[in-house]
Amino acid sequence: MIYCDASLIVALIVEESRSDVAAAWIEQRSQDDLAVSGWVMTEVASALAMKFRMGVLSRARRDAAEDVWRRTAIGMTIVEVVAADFYRAVTLVDAGPHGLRAGDALHVAIAQRRGFSLATFDKGMIDGARAVNVAIATIDGA
Repeated sequence: MIYCDASLIVALIVEESRSDVAAAWIEQRSQDDLAVSGWVMTEVASALAMKFRMGVLSRARRDAAEDVWRRTAIGMTIVEVVAADFYRAVTLVDAGPHGLRAGDALHVAIAQRRGFSLATFDKGMIDGARAVNVAIATIDGA
């Protein structure tokens, strides 16, 4: 199973520099093998809202992106975030040179607890995940 973070999902549903890479990678996977959490859903909603507030997305484009995301998420496994994930994330934000931001630490903690590989475009998260032996799903062209 592969845990997808928000950087991958946002690139998939909103035109960004890595959108083609994200789309090609997702298309090569069975949605049954992909997972997200409620935290990913929160971060995706936040990214879309921020892009709307900044004028990067019109209301219609934001609504279209949300619709694509809803249709994409239907086939994915939705992983519950549990208290242990937050406690593990606490240790990951203070993990020496590979310390992570809070939200990224939560993603890594979820993937680690479930034994999932992690798919992300975030280099810092990749480094932090590798430091605690979380496998990284290779995204060709990223």
